[in-house]
Amino acid sequence: MPIDSYTVLLFGLFIKLVLGAMFVVFWWKNRAAPWLGWWAASLLVGSLTSVLYMLHGADSFIGVGIGNAALIVCVACGWQGARTFDRRLPLWSSVLLLPLIWLAACSMPSFLTNLSYRIALSSLLIVPLLAMSAVAFWRGRAERLPSRWPNIVIFSSFALFFAIRVPLIG
Repeated sequence: MPIDSYTVLLFGLFIKLVLGAMFVVFWWKNRAAPWLGWWAASLLVGSLTSVLYMLHGADSFIGVGIGNAALIVCVACGWQGARTFDRRLPLWSSVLLLPLIWLAACSMPSFLTNLSYRIALSSLLIVPLLAMSAVAFWRGRAERLPSRWPNIVIFSSFALFFAIRVPLIG
């Protein structure tokens, strides 16, 4: 039985919306935990990404340009959540500047129509964010939490996946 990408995006959207709403509620009840707000933002912006991909596809500026910019914001918010979880200040520059770099590149028609360029640039923008998320969790390893090492492994493996896919494109 073939798997329809629209169905996968739809169910991913529902999961992200529910988790994002739960994180908003947790953050609302405990404002001393800013990481909950960052992770809620990450999940909700990730939901927007799914909606843009479903409604506009991979051939339009809205689907590719704005959708991937939202994905970059999503990953950047996840990194800020990891930073604030380790009691470090958030760095707004990654949340604001990296999507602008992506949108500037997408404003060039030759970039927007070239899948290899889009994959390369999106990976170059996302890999450092994923790797720095793993590093942020690794820095706080003195505080023994059962979820710390699985988070480090997950973020590292995603960073490795996105880093490996760039040379495979050519």
